[in-house]
Amino acid sequence: MNIQWRPVAAAVSGAGDMGYTTGPSEYRRSPTDTPVGFGHYTSVWQRQPDGRFLVRIDIGIDHPAPVIRVPDWAPPTTPPPGAPALDPAEHSA
Repeated sequence: MNIQWRPVAAAVSGAGDMGYTTGPSEYRRSPTDTPVGFGHYTSVWQRQPDGRFLVRIDIGIDHPAPVIRVPDWAPPTTPPPGAPALDPAEHSA
């Protein structure tokens, strides 16, 4: 069995120590076959002392084939209202 998944939403806590990814999954007999099952997953991540993120919990559900494809995630083009402005230098680390 081959499981293919992709995130369509992700977030990191304000403290930067926890995050999650979530999105659709497809089950196939081989990577190139058409899907034989569908579902959604959520993974919760925790930052380790060395800066890497480790999956703390990974859960999923099965459901019928979706009527329409869930669009791929894309970062917002503008920050949400009331979000603090970030210095681009903070992201270079």
